[in-house]
Amino acid sequence: MRTILIAFALLLAATAGYLYLNNPAGCAKLGTDLLAVFHLPPATPVAADQTAVPPTAPAPVAAVPAAKPAPVPAPSPAPAQNSAPVAVNPLPSAVKPWAPPDLMPSQPNWTWETSDGKTYQNVVVTKIEPEMVSITHSMGVAHISISTLPPEIQKQLNYDPVVAAAAVAEAQREAAHPYYSFASRAEAQAVARQMHWPLAWLASQLDYSTADPQLNPWADLTQMALSDLKSHAIIIFIDNNGELGDLPAPVRDQLFILDDGPIPGGHHFEAPKIVLSNPDATKIFGRASFTQMKADGVGPIDKVLQSIANDPVDQALLNGQTASASAPPSSPPATIPVPAAPPEAPVTTLTASASAPAPAANPSPDAAKPWAPPDIMPSQPNWTWETSDGKTYQNVVVTKIEPDTVSITHAMGVAHISISLLPPEIQKQLNYDPQAASQIAALIDAKLVSADGTAASTPSASVQYYAIYYSAQWCPPCHHFTPELVQWYNKFKPSHSNFELIFVSEDHNRDSMLAYMKEMTMPWPAFQFDALKHDGVGTFRSSGIEKFAGDGIPDLVLVNASGKVLSDSYRDGTYVGPEEVMTDIGNLVTP
Repeated sequence: MRTILIAFALLLAATAGYLYLNNPAGCAKLGTDLLAVFHLPPATPVAADQTAVPPTAPAPVAAVPAAKPAPVPAPSPAPAQNSAPVAVNPLPSAVKPWAPPDLMPSQPNWTWETSDGKTYQNVVVTKIEPEMVSITHSMGVAHISISTLPPEIQKQLNYDPVVAAAAVAEAQREAAHPYYSFASRAEAQAVARQMHWPLAWLASQLDYSTADPQLNPWADLTQMALSDLKSHAIIIFIDNNGELGDLPAPVRDQLFILDDGPIPGGHHFEAPKIVLSNPDATKIFGRASFTQMKADGVGPIDKVLQSIANDPVDQALLNGQTASASAPPSSPPATIPVPAAPPEAPVTTLTASASAPAPAANPSPDAAKPWAPPDIMPSQPNWTWETSDGKTYQNVVVTKIEPDTVSITHAMGVAHISISLLPPEIQKQLNYDPQAASQIAALIDAKLVSADGTAASTPSASVQYYAIYYSAQWCPPCHHFTPELVQWYNKFKPSHSNFELIFVSEDHNRDSMLAYMKEMTMPWPAFQFDALKHDGVGTFRSSGIEKFAGDGIPDLVLVNASGKVLSDSYRDGTYVGPEEVMTDIGNLVTP
């Protein structure tokens, strides 16, 4: 019997050893469970260099409720083996979405006072943006920074300072660095020299820049690359269907490196591909291929950009480039509409002492005499006005008088009326002078042409508002905006006989101007090219139609018949773009 028991014990020991070798965790769990069943304490682990100490009886402890154990933080997950690279500079926290108020705030005879000391009366809100509100008021149209308004008005406009700051930054990034077409690479190189930025040669298909990225992976990568590069480089967009052969040799060689294969069909070129170089394309900084971006997103692009930033040689190459004659040295522009001076201008006229031509010694004999408003604002109790176009205004209060326009409040609100439409006795009280009121008509009289080069008639006397459009064929952003302006004009003009648009060219010559007008199917007249007072490098500043031009194009300016600027693509020195002027025209110019 003893022999059988010994044999049985040995068999159990052998089985336990086998199980432990194959499943130690399970055996440990089983041992713990058995100890718990028999109410035995678990063995205390002992370090390898220590001797086990027999347990001693614990001292008696008062019956105190056991303390709740502190929570144990969850272990951090192990990093994935093929995780995407981490950006050197992490992105800022996302800004919460912003939305305008559901209802446009309004109050009768609303008066606003801003922190910079301005007062606006009879305010009507027309547009609310995160950082800006557009209004009409008793003196015209205004675009006001919401940060300057009282807190109770800010609240009604859903103002959020964080969102506003983010919106301003994004708008500046969007406006500052548009991509250039391959045909406009000279302009892109000039801007890159000015800003000391690298060139990004992005080869793709043009329709990929606007196609739905959800349906087209090539469009997705193209738009991703454009978005990532626009704040770090001047982009030249190359259509890979026909422009690859005309590239500078160093750039072309990099684009044709076979690193995207094998691709079905035997091709080794997938779009987009990107090469970064210095402005002259004599030094290649790096590249990013379709395959790399498909695997790691913008990682390959950012790696090259970071390499440029960290390389003293590359930085010296960028910062040491002096502007050529086609791109005078200057500090980086706050915004880029395209600089008004075209790159192909004669270099001999561009000197350090170059300046706008001096005004003529003898003023034109046709110059209108100075105009001044009446010393006392005319008024009458319950004043009623009837205009020659059949409108009636009751309880008129005059708030502002200009050579051609009078602003009033009346029983129905606010109005801006052409003084030429009023009865002679009211015109006299307003110091109306037809010659002073038609400054623009005098400037453009017999100086307009159509797209075919033939003379165009001077707008009728009923025109009280003129939009002056400064643009050029060589300007890439102009090619993007002009079709939008043509479409808008064709809808707006038929119902607004008191409005006209005049194109003022900043092209190199008359033929380029007419070719641009035909290409864009411009329905409006242009100022005669030979009548413009160019200064030799494509920009002009004189007392004529040129005087309203800003520092870059596209530039749209709204003036009244007397020449007062009502809306401009530049506001306080900042480029806000021609789209803002189109919005103002819609608010200010009534049929």
